[in-house]
Amino acid sequence: DPSLPVRVVFALRDDFLGRLAESTEARDALGNLTVLRTPGPSTLKEILQRQVESVSYGFDDDELCSRIVTEVSDEVAALPLLQVTGQLLWNRRDREKKLLTQQSYEAIGGVAGALATHADEILEGLTTEQLPLVRRLMLQMVTPERTREVISRRELLSRLPEGASELIDRLVQGRLLVARKARRGQEEGDELELVHESLIIHWKRLVRWLDDSRE
Repeated sequence: DPSLPVRVVFALRDDFLGRLAESTEARDALGNLTVLRTPGPSTLKEILQRQVESVSYGFDDDELCSRIVTEVSDEVAALPLLQVTGQLLWNRRDREKKLLTQQSYEAIGGVAGALATHADEILEGLTTEQLPLVRRLMLQMVTPERTREVISRRELLSRLPEGASELIDRLVQGRLLVARKARRGQEEGDELELVHESLIIHWKRLVRWLDDSRE
């Protein structure tokens, strides 16, 4: 109601947009839809800097912020990667000098190390019964050449036992997988991919799974 002093902004990932459109009530709201693209490098840098400055912190090296952005800017999931890295860097902040430091960034292993740590934390929240299914799922996300596999949700589910759909949602929510709408032939659905190539190299658990299943 334009006469009321209240505005609600509702953000939705693009891979859920199709589900929302199935609701009659929601279709009216979609007339006010604004599509946000992945921010470019300069905007990502501004996002990171403003978050730090808002709590009166800074970087001990002017190049640190640019270095982080360079490592994530070409990825579809640039913002989640920035968040994961920023959170781990914040946890190691110099509280006395109110700085995020280059030394801490090196200690967490950069974006790749931060993401591997985050991946382990996500798996720690799963049950013992879910771990073998995660292993099977993750192995489907890597090609024999050890690059990221882009696979449709439908095809992935066809290769996995019951209960995999909920687990996929959890891994997307946990930002280990990235989901996006895609069309293959006449079919439209979600495509899934590992959030970053570095998981295949730096996430020790996945590396071990890949080595064990080399045959």
